[in-house]
Amino acid sequence: MVMMGCNSGGVKGEGTGGDGRGLNEVVSSARQVFLETFLSFSDLLKGAFGITADTTKEAVGERLGEIGEAVNVAKSKLESLKIVDNYNLIKDKADGVITKMIGILEKLVNGSNKIKEATKDASGKIANADNAGDAVQADTESVKGLVEGISMIYEAIRDAKIDLGGNAVKVIADSKAISKLFNATGNASADGLKAANVALNASSGADILAAIEASRRGVGKSAGQIKDATNAYDIAVATKDDTDAHNDISTKGPVIAAGIALRAMAKSGKLATKAADAPQEGINAVLSRAVSKTVNEMMLNIRKTVDK
Repeated sequence: MVMMGCNSGGVKGEGTGGDGRGLNEVVSSARQVFLETFLSFSDLLKGAFGITADTTKEAVGERLGEIGEAVNVAKSKLESLKIVDNYNLIKDKADGVITKMIGILEKLVNGSNKIKEATKDASGKIANADNAGDAVQADTESVKGLVEGISMIYEAIRDAKIDLGGNAVKVIADSKAISKLFNATGNASADGLKAANVALNASSGADILAAIEASRRGVGKSAGQIKDATNAYDIAVATKDDTDAHNDISTKGPVIAAGIALRAMAKSGKLATKAADAPQEGINAVLSRAVSKTVNEMMLNIRKTVDK
């Protein structure tokens, strides 16, 4: 779309012949490229991505991978503009804009591919809780890939001057009991499920993305206990533990919600369940909501970036 008005101010030589005809042709070609490119995958970005009881972790990555493939087509078409015969006629006005957009699209592609790779062969479901199960640490490499991929997408959206609007440190009531879902089934509790819902209810998709992006500097750390977790990455890879959550996260709803989303999407990750106190229906609802908010916020902002 950025090319639609590249000749709006008039260009010397524009007319019915010579360089003017060449300029008109390249502008017309540019318009057509943009139209075909962005219409070609608009349907892919329409509406919400619904998380069902059967949606697998891998399916989420594949969906974002499909979007990455479509964005890559857009990037290739933009790159093709720079090699047409008459491109030099608009280069002064358009080169900077096109080059910047190619860079933004490349980050979207790389981020989407990173997420797809992070969930490859993760056949388990997002809503993977059963009646009575221990928490299972998420695969650290899978979580690392998710954080890095989401951060690339976040950066691309920010480069496009889209207002992301998230607050990674939104304060909620003390929810240190979230640790009860990072435990053995015997210690899972209603307080833990309540804490998860408090965090999710307070956090928008934008807040969750901001919290994931804020954790990117910590992805090299070894996994530890929930009592030592200080960001979303730490929560996702936390090992089983029977102590309260760290003060750095206990009142930060988006950080808790982001940690749950990453754990739900990553290979192996599970929360603890206990039939009477933290039943599978409640835990599965938490897992599905966390992922749905995260993925749909990403898709919304990718669409805004492409349409900008």
